[in-house]
Amino acid sequence: MGVAVVVVVVVVVVVVVVAVVVVVVVVVVAVVVVVVIVVVIVTVVVVVVVVVVVVVVVVVVVIVVVEVLVAMSFGHAKLHLQQAMIDDMSRTRPADQDLFSCHVAHSHHMTRPCHVAHPIHYGMRPSRISLYSACASVNSCF
Repeated sequence: MGVAVVVVVVVVVVVVVVAVVVVVVVVVVAVVVVVVIVVVIVTVVVVVVVVVVVVVVVVVVVIVVVEVLVAMSFGHAKLHLQQAMIDDMSRTRPADQDLFSCHVAHSHHMTRPCHVAHPIHYGMRPSRISLYSACASVNSCF
C-alpha cells in the first residue's frame, strides 16, 4: 500500500506541474498575442498618420508652388501690359495725346472738352476709340 500512495502522490504532483506549465504557457501565449496585436495596431496607426501628413504636406506645397507661379505670371503679364501702355503712349499722335489728357482729367474728376475729331480720321487703334468714347461720354466732348 505504501507504493500505491507514492504512485498516487507522484501522479498528482505530475498532473499539478503539467497543469501549472499549461497555464503558464497559455498565459505567455495570450500575452504574446496581445502584444503582437497592439504592435500591429500601433504600426498601422503610425503608417496612416505618416501617409496623411505626407499627403497634406505635398498638397500644401503644390498649392503654394502653383499660387506663386500664377502670381509670378500675373505680375509678369501686368508688367508687360504697363510697359506696353507706356510704349504706346510714347508713340501717340497729337490727337491721341489730347484724348489721353482728357482721360486723365476725367480720372481726376475734372471736366475738359475733348478737342479731337472723330477717332477714325486720326487712324486711332481700337483701344484709342474706346478711350475716346469713354472720355466723350463723361465730359460731353464733341
